Amino acid sequence: MKTAESATVLNWLNEIGTGKGPVSIQSSVRKVLKECPEWSIDRVLEQLEPKGSEEEGRAYSEELKKSNIHYVSIFDEAYPLLLRQIEDPPLFLFYSGKLSVLHRPCVSVIGARTCTTYGIQTARQIASELAGIGFTVVSGLALGIDAVAHEAALNAHGRTAAVLGSGIRVIYPKQHTLLARNIVKQHGIVVTEFPPTLAPKPYHFPMRNRIISGLSRATIVVEAEKKSGTLITAQFCLDQNRELFAVPGPVNRPTSQGTHQLILNGEAHIFTSVKEFLSHFDNLISSAAYQEKQVEIEINDPIMRKIYDSLDAFESTCFDSLLAELGPSLGLTPGKLGAKLTEMETRELITVLHGQNYLRNPINLPGETSS
Repeated sequence: MKTAESATVLNWLNEIGTGKGPVSIQSSVRKVLKECPEWSIDRVLEQLEPKGSEEEGRAYSEELKKSNIHYVSIFDEAYPLLLRQIEDPPLFLFYSGKLSVLHRPCVSVIGARTCTTYGIQTARQIASELAGIGFTVVSGLALGIDAVAHEAALNAHGRTAAVLGSGIRVIYPKQHTLLARNIVKQHGIVVTEFPPTLAPKPYHFPMRNRIISGLSRATIVVEAEKKSGTLITAQFCLDQNRELFAVPGPVNRPTSQGTHQLILNGEAHIFTSVKEFLSHFDNLISSAAYQEKQVEIEINDPIMRKIYDSLDAFESTCFDSLLAELGPSLGLTPGKLGAKLTEMETRELITVLHGQNYLRNPINLPGETSS
């Protein structure tokens, strides 16, 4: 894996942010994959070679940091694993919020913009229950069912991820700017493959939809008309070999026609309840819902305990940040902190990444086993 500051990553960052942009680059990726379907995404990117400047890429990276906008590239270990597995994963994700919520088990809850009261109530219940047991609820910040799903997850004090068809500085629809801010404020994430100032275009939304399904272990369609963007996401879900569920609705409603068609075609499971939904998966997905839960393990050394609690399982923390955060209160010198981290690595409590960056290792809850 290449680091976020490697020459290759910075070259591509400059190309994405100020050069060709993601639409052109993803088109080139698809073209190469069509000709050479056996190639990995890494090999495709080596073949394409970025024309961006490392120096300009570094300047662009600094500009993003000043704006509190983060990015993760497909070369990074922190890039979401499920998204990496789709046919044409985005080269970069720009985001505000907590990247770690994308490493929880994600389920997308999507549906019609012009939804019914039945659809609103159903989406609210589904998203609330999923968020309440630890899933990240993924949706597209659109009007209708998407917004209901995000709001329900927040109201359940859970995590939600909003995937945009625009840059982060150009929230669309505009009236959901406050919702986007609340998602970030409540430890969720607003994420996009588009550079921060890029305005939405109609062709951006199918690109966004592949990310919604690509992040998710399953997609639940609450309401959809026969021809809708929701069904584009459903098709991406099927193409990516993920599980698709559809909520049956009133037979006389246009917003039920799309979901009923998915069920009749045998493409989607009938969604009846969250409990029944979970039964379609093995124990891995059920136990994974708790992987970010704070584990009350026995670490007798109080300093190690503090270090462990301050680390994240998916977003690394550098040595200097740990020292600045914990040094004054715990009386830690660089030497003492280094010694504690070395002991924690020996005990497999943490993972050490390149450049003195640290992750805490998730530890099983009592009664659970590793898979």
